[in-house]
Amino acid sequence: EIPDEEERDFIRILREQLHPRSKAIAAHFTIAYPTTQVSGVDLIADISTRADGLSSFPFILRCAIPSPDDSSGAVDVFLVPEEGFSAFARLSDQVYAGVLSPFRRRDLLTIPHLTIARYSNPLKAEEMCKSLNTIRFSVRGVINSLDILERVAGNVRTILQIKLTTSDSEGQTD
Repeated sequence: EIPDEEERDFIRILREQLHPRSKAIAAHFTIAYPTTQVSGVDLIADISTRADGLSSFPFILRCAIPSPDDSSGAVDVFLVPEEGFSAFARLSDQVYAGVLSPFRRRDLLTIPHLTIARYSNPLKAEEMCKSLNTIRFSVRGVINSLDILERVAGNVRTILQIKLTTSDSEGQTD
């Protein structure tokens, strides 16, 4: 959740202008990559159990980096958390400790990120990152739920939203 309306609009406008899937899926952090190797029932049961007792945590996005997508040849622009990074890493480790463990993409560097743009030209992606980093943007938010998504025929929908417990340190970042 990004509580500040101006910061939410910053993300929304960039995605609407620069990301081809902005209408299909809202801005989000990917904690686990999609797989068809685990049934929805098993995934929901496992993640629900793993999320029990997990606390919400704050983050601050202050950096844009280009990230090549080898499967499409495109280059994405990621906003990455300068603060809250370690909490994302711990959350990802927790999610991948169960039924998803055999399907973890160990061939990919997993960087917590919010994708705001996609370019076919890598130089355009680099230019966008430089522009964003020059303006020294800052987007504050809180991860207060885990959503399990399903993609069917190009459409994405939430099949379960798991609320995280409110953290005593919700206003603090690491």
